[in-house]
Amino acid sequence: MTHWHDHIKAVAKKNGTSYKEAMKVASSSYKKPAAKVVKTKTKKPKPATHRMPDGTIMAGKKHPKD
Repeated sequence: MTHWHDHIKAVAKKNGTSYKEAMKVASSSYKKPAAKVVKTKTKKPKPATHRMPDGTIMAGKKHPKD
């Protein structure tokens, strides 16, 4: 069930009215729940290395051109 339906049921029970009548009354007192915060996975930074044309791995982001 949603928060809205739960609120209507609570208002109906509190006032002793039908569900239909409670919908009219509940609309003025309903507060929308706060949105959930979704955590996102952060990407790990790439290592500061790169592969040379001959297959070796060199430190640093760039290499000098010969």
